[in-house]
Amino acid sequence: MEIEIINTYQALEDLKPKWQHLLPLDSHHTIFQTPEWILSCYKYFEQQYPLFVITVKENNSLIGLAPFIIKKTSYNGIKRNVLTFIASQGYLSDYVKPLIVDGRDDVLREIIKTVFSNKEWDICDLYNINSNAKDQLTEIQNLAKKNKLKTYRYNQIATPAIILTSDIDKKKLVSHASQKRHTRYFQREGNLRIEQLTNFSDILPLLPDFFNQHIVQWDKNHPSLFLDEKQKKFYSEVAEKLAEQHILLFTVVYFNHKPIAYHFGFHYKDVLYWYKPSYDITLAKHSPGEVLQLALFEYALEHNVEKFDFTIGEEKFKYRFANTFSHNERLLIYRHSLDYFLQYCRKLFGSFRHLK
Repeated sequence: MEIEIINTYQALEDLKPKWQHLLPLDSHHTIFQTPEWILSCYKYFEQQYPLFVITVKENNSLIGLAPFIIKKTSYNGIKRNVLTFIASQGYLSDYVKPLIVDGRDDVLREIIKTVFSNKEWDICDLYNINSNAKDQLTEIQNLAKKNKLKTYRYNQIATPAIILTSDIDKKKLVSHASQKRHTRYFQREGNLRIEQLTNFSDILPLLPDFFNQHIVQWDKNHPSLFLDEKQKKFYSEVAEKLAEQHILLFTVVYFNHKPIAYHFGFHYKDVLYWYKPSYDITLAKHSPGEVLQLALFEYALEHNVEKFDFTIGEEKFKYRFANTFSHNERLLIYRHSLDYFLQYCRKLFGSFRHLK
């Protein structure tokens, strides 16, 4: 095996053909490990941080990829260098993991060995790790302990989903009374039309209204991310790149020829990802969001989707529909005992507060 460290954006871009070839060899990867997603996230939100991307090759084929950055940040009031995956924080990637050919545990060990040999980081923060990578996380934790490094691991956030492998689950998916009732209201009162768009040329003209609708929907206490022009540019660029790969699914609900709900999501492999919805709040009492949900559920059935993934978040409506529940995990690895001690104290203090 050949280990190489990539530390420039151009070199990471040049890796794209081999990166694309690696994706299907890791059966647990998600949309958030694609080069289109990772490169765009780094370009718009994290390019101020140095890259530390570990590649593992064998016979000139890429068999492992761990795209890290090193952030200089304050941790428990102390300035630390933190090694973490690109796009793992800041509500960018909902699922994070290294890309490794199935069954190649030796590749994971080489990646972690390379991580531990880098003396630039103080804390390794493996954040939002997909539940499918739980065994990998356990292996990393065990290797850290063997290297006499302290670790702290915990369940981070729920990831509800709907598994659609049985006829019963499929029938149940489109049988929710309130969704049907609200859909019938719009059908009765005017012209209701659903468009599922995948071509960027069709999507691009609609993005400004999608951004504005989202901004109006969210209040001042929870402001829309689209108040940030950088987010608008990111979504526009990633939409184009993912549309080229036939991954983006942009759903529009029209009522009397006016968009009343949007969804910026992904259909990747056999999974439909719920990602960024919006709706017209002036019609809130008639729940255009539920009309949007039903449209996506019907799309899932029509296209033989095996899983409708609500991604991260514990909103009530997700629990209403989901039939399976897992959690992302976080693993912190500490090079200095002081950092582990401070984390332990925070955990202990939080437990005491909970008991009160």
